[in-house]
This record gives sequence, structure tokens and C-alpha cells, in this order.
Amino acid sequence: MARPTATLDDRLFLSTLQAPEPAGLRQRVAEMERLFAAAQEEIALLTHERDEVVAALKKWAKADPLERLELRIEATTRTLRAELNALRAENRRLKREILDAHGPGPDRRLRA
Repeated sequence: MARPTATLDDRLFLSTLQAPEPAGLRQRVAEMERLFAAAQEEIALLTHERDEVVAALKKWAKADPLERLELRIEATTRTLRAELNALRAENRRLKREILDAHGPGPDRRLRA
């Protein structure tokens, strides 16, 4: 009488046929959700910027020469203010770096 022998199918142990690890899948899903949220945020920012540009173009198209001059002055003023704020922030950062590099010392404000 022949006995049935249980043979293992080697294909079941190939890595391509194995179920992926649940932890790996969760990590991939979390990463994809994070990337999707970042993309949604970027879309919202770009949409807002586009709307601002369209509104500015419409305003420019309706303006007479004097109003266009005023709009250019406003834009230049905004640009200069932004540059000034960036330079002030850079100045504060450099002052902190200099003070940190020289270490703790006497308070320089008290010397004046």
C-alpha cells in the first residue's frame, strides 16, 4: 500500500510570493499619506498665488497711467520692505552667531 507523501512546494518560499510584512505596508501607507498631504498643501498655496497674480493683472489692465505708476510704486515698496525684513533677520542671526562665538562675557550693553 502506497502512503501519500506530503511534499512542500518550494515556490511558496520565494520572496515574490510571500505576503508583505504588515509593518512595512503601514510604513509605506503612512509615507504616501504624508506625501499626499504635502501635495495638497502645495496645490493650495499655488492656487492662492495664481489668484493673486490674476487679480493683480486685472487691476493693472483697468488702471490708467497714473494708477499704473502708483501700482508700480506699491510693488516696489513691498519688495523693498520684504528685503529690509530679510536683512534685519540676517543681521540678528549674525549678531547671535558673533555673541555665541565669543562666548559668555560681560554684558556689552552695560558698558555704554
